[in-house]
Amino acid sequence: MVISKRQQQESLITLRSQIIERVEKYCFLGSWVNAQWDQSMEIKSKIKKTRTAWTITEPMMRRLEAFEIWVYRRILCISWVDHISNEEVLRRLGKQKEISYTIKKTKTKILRTRNAQ
Repeated sequence: MVISKRQQQESLITLRSQIIERVEKYCFLGSWVNAQWDQSMEIKSKIKKTRTAWTITEPMMRRLEAFEIWVYRRILCISWVDHISNEEVLRRLGKQKEISYTIKKTKTKILRTRNAQ
């Protein structure tokens, strides 16, 4: 690939008497580069990675919610041997489960911003 802001004539590059193939695009260190300096392919690649990273499965969500309740129990100094339900812990703090709501709200906000562009 020859990268230049002005139109280039075909040039052959050889290495050890072998001609190097000219390509229109390639991935270098995880980023897409192309001959036209078009960044749209790179942006689409990053969006795809972001979507994959934000995929939260049901088991993940259960672990996050369990962590949230564990933190609330620590705040209230409730021992693990005390038989107090999660609903009672939330009632004592005057809270509802927030972590799943916050994640869903953030994902929705990101998707709305991305779709508006």
